[in-house]
Amino acid sequence: MAKYRRLSDEELKELEQEFKQFLIANGVHNEEWVKINKEHPDEALNLVDLFSDLVLEKSLEQIKYLIHATEGDIKVFWFQKNKARLVALKSNTSVINFTSDVWMSEIPEHFSKVEFFTSEKEFDEKERSNELYTLIKAGAQVSSEQMFKLIHELVKK
Repeated sequence: MAKYRRLSDEELKELEQEFKQFLIANGVHNEEWVKINKEHPDEALNLVDLFSDLVLEKSLEQIKYLIHATEGDIKVFWFQKNKARLVALKSNTSVINFTSDVWMSEIPEHFSKVEFFTSEKEFDEKERSNELYTLIKAGAQVSSEQMFKLIHELVKK
């Protein structure tokens, strides 16, 4: 079973060359792969799971910023090597909807109805990817340093 998730058929097709190299590096050549896939489907799925974990782990290692927005709040995360920093805004008015494109223009007028939060969480290097993956599964998306800094500046005011 995959640590994160099994890549979809479409994702595997996009990574076909890398998957072939992975199989070869693990001593499984094309003819053997066809045989394993046919005669031992569970073993084939285990190999796909291993490859999926490698791909996702490598992708997660590259992520530094995540953002998660709902109508009522927005959270941005900065993931460093051993800790994550959270900056969040929570609206106490329905006028500000953090999923809209214009939420920033609403804040100055309704500043008193917005709560600001910051937090930090420490973890060891091995837990970093799990933390990222959990947030992504919950709806967070990859973001930018610029967005983190923008929301961080709002919190500092």
